Amino acid sequence: MIAIFREFKRLAWSDPNRQSSLELEIPTQDEIGHCDVAPLDAQNNPNPDGVINIGDALVILRKALGIISF
Repeated sequence: MIAIFREFKRLAWSDPNRQSSLELEIPTQDEIGHCDVAPLDAQNNPNPDGVINIGDALVILRKALGIISF
C-alpha cells in the first residue's frame, strides 16, 4: 500500500496536468476561460460562473461527444 501511495505521489508531482487536477497549482485566467463552460444558458451557450467543477467537465464531455454544440 505504501508503494502505491509513493508511486501516486511521484506521478502527481511529475505531471503539470495532474498537479492542476489535484488542485496542487492554481490555474491561470486563460485556463479558467477555456475550462469554465458551465452552466449553460437557455440556448445551450456557456454562461461561466468563475468556478471549474464537475458541471464544466460534463459540458466538455457532452461537447466532445457531439451531444451539444455552441
